[in-house]
Amino acid sequence: MDETPYPVWSNWGASQRDLFITDLDGAVVYQQNVSSGIPTDIYDIILNYLSLELESIPKKFYLKQNYPNPFNPITFIQYDLPEDVSVNITIYDMMGRVVKTLINDKQTSGYKSIIWNATNDRNDPVSAGLYLYSIKTGGFIHTKKMLLLK
Repeated sequence: MDETPYPVWSNWGASQRDLFITDLDGAVVYQQNVSSGIPTDIYDIILNYLSLELESIPKKFYLKQNYPNPFNPITFIQYDLPEDVSVNITIYDMMGRVVKTLINDKQTSGYKSIIWNATNDRNDPVSAGLYLYSIKTGGFIHTKKMLLLK
């Protein structure tokens, strides 16, 4: 890192003139000093690193926390599939009743996501409150909570 009059922040030793791209685990995969401006090929740089990340196959099954959370009326649910497998993702109310089945089909391996628009299986809007979402694939089952605000 060169000498800089700008404040240095984070454990990367970054200044306000540094551009960083990180992978999903937060590891720096690209760093460039941009004191002379944003690179003209920034879109190509980002797309290159995104395509590398998207082409990789997850090493384990994983269900991520939905975002945003709390939400109104749409939320994203991301999950990782390390192999081709039958997937069931279901939304439940706090009494354990099925509200909506988002996926019940075989899917290929990869990083996946789905949107829930706060409707039930009849496409009627659901009430505000706490909901559970669960993924079931062969031997992997995981459940998380989410909050719908209106």
